Amino acid sequence: MTAPASNDVELTCARCGSYVARLVASLDVCRDCAERLLPEPLRRTLDARALMAGTAHVLSRVGLPCLAIALIFELPGDLLLWLLPDAPLSLQIGYFTLVTLIADLAILVMAHEALLGRTISIGEALVRGVPAYGAVLGARFRAGILTLLWGLLLVLPGLYKGAAYSLSSQVALFEPREAHQATEVSSRRTREHVWLLLGASLLLYAVAVGVPLGALLGFESVALTLDVSTYERLSLALDLSCGAISATSLALLTIVQQVVYEKATLEERIALDRA
Repeated sequence: MTAPASNDVELTCARCGSYVARLVASLDVCRDCAERLLPEPLRRTLDARALMAGTAHVLSRVGLPCLAIALIFELPGDLLLWLLPDAPLSLQIGYFTLVTLIADLAILVMAHEALLGRTISIGEALVRGVPAYGAVLGARFRAGILTLLWGLLLVLPGLYKGAAYSLSSQVALFEPREAHQATEVSSRRTREHVWLLLGASLLLYAVAVGVPLGALLGFESVALTLDVSTYERLSLALDLSCGAISATSLALLTIVQQVVYEKATLEERIALDRA
């Protein structure tokens, strides 16, 4: 039997009960069970069609809970900023970086379970995800710094590396590893999928930023024709609507990244088993 590599665990498969030398990283099942559990499109080469099918599979199972948790953590921040328009930029960045990360952790756990044919509640997802908050925050911070440094050279290398490091959160959450290991593992596993991830990221970021920005600019163009009370009511409604659009788009991106992570992790384990 092949000796387990570092960070591998010698356990019995939670599904078939057989003893295996190495469980698939991030899973509690053996490779054969992992291949059978993943949605049929993800058992083949991961392309745009398979990625959409895998994402649709997750949404059909936990789409509404994922949307709910994203909005629960996003909208209070939007309301706070509406009430405190002069709030310092550090407060805004702190909220949407630190607080919404909790929602991301829960979404990752729910998507992970959905891809294995299991469903858990929001509470269970939070209980499993929140303990890894520090590790995931560290991995994201390091990935962000590295992406920024690459971006200072040229825009395209920065975008490319941003996509390459985009699975750092998943690695830190499910395996777990130190921040520097998480970015290295993410870069290695995305090698075959980086352009797919980049395209999905650009599309969903465009929706998350472009649609709210267009709505806000359109609103400001007619704001002078409104009385004060009407302006305030519409402004609040628009701010919350834009926040909901952004939160939904970014939650969808988190699910897309989780689909890629599961497939890339399984591919790596298959390659190790064949070596």
